[in-house]
Amino acid sequence: MDFLELLKTRRSVRKGVTIMPLYKGPAGFERFMNIFMNLVICVGMATLILAIVQAQVPEAPIFTPIAWLCMFLESFAFGFTVITLLPVSNWANAVASKVEGKIGSYVVQAIVFDIVMTTVMSLLISFVDNIQTRGLEGTFASWLGVFPYALIVAFFIILVFMAPSQALAAKLSGFDPRKAR
Repeated sequence: MDFLELLKTRRSVRKGVTIMPLYKGPAGFERFMNIFMNLVICVGMATLILAIVQAQVPEAPIFTPIAWLCMFLESFAFGFTVITLLPVSNWANAVASKVEGKIGSYVVQAIVFDIVMTTVMSLLISFVDNIQTRGLEGTFASWLGVFPYALIVAFFIILVFMAPSQALAAKLSGFDPRKAR
């Protein structure tokens, strides 16, 4: 069996073993969810952080398109790494499964996802952006200046975009965890 046949049939060299494509099934669903949620959170984080810093120094040209793009790419890189290495979705789902009611479960899932993602992402971004110029104390102070706002903004972003992201991820991956239960 040549490589192209292998890709078409999704069967391994050993007969009878099926290889699941990278973006299909439960793993594909989680990967798409991670990408979609990371995108919307990073748009919000980049906008929020630059707006807060611009408000502190109104005369400086801080909130520019290139600064926003750089902040978005930085936060996306950190966010994708964090969300790939840490099973944030699994943690959020595990905690939410203990809550009665669909709305309560959804809100708890958003809270857990928000706390973990926002804390780790904002700490990493603050560290990279400030450690060389402000030192450790200044970096921590910068993080504390942004963190409460980031938690609130990210929570509402997650609350609004989690359901559409789940629906889109289910459609693209061919796996819907709500139907699998």
